[in-house]
Amino acid sequence: MNSIVSILGHVPKKIGVFKTASLADLPYDLCLFQSLQASFPEASLVWISSNDARSMLQPFSPAVSDYLQCPDYITLSLSSFSCFTKAMQQQKWDVIIQLDSYDSLLNTWIEAWNPKLLIGYSPSRYSQCKHAFEHAEPYHSLLISQSEPKGSIQSLLLKSLGIPAS
Repeated sequence: MNSIVSILGHVPKKIGVFKTASLADLPYDLCLFQSLQASFPEASLVWISSNDARSMLQPFSPAVSDYLQCPDYITLSLSSFSCFTKAMQQQKWDVIIQLDSYDSLLNTWIEAWNPKLLIGYSPSRYSQCKHAFEHAEPYHSLLISQSEPKGSIQSLLLKSLGIPAS
């Protein structure tokens, strides 16, 4: 059994991946989505990005069920922040994987979307973890150690969650 199912107590039905699309990361991102699809074939896999990831990934990955373009979280106005946060809360996420930033404010914002499980980069206070991922009560989060190399974070995530890479 993989860590996601162990923590949730059920197979997830809706998984979001929050990450700005980048051509350099595309092979890793595709592997991540294909591996998630193979492990959770009934789950809806949603790419959440502040840029238009749809145009980059759609030709390459049928594993992505949907794309959500969020406002740029760095320059977000309070009213846009509130509207987008409410819309995300209505999505009823089982899991959100945040691979975009080490910014603890970003993790806090995504926690406000009320996923049952948030997997994201760890702020520096967790960087001394012995394992790349730690279950952090009471937030129902798995935190990726900041010291891990970014280029292989997708494969590290899959390995640490017990999900075979495609």
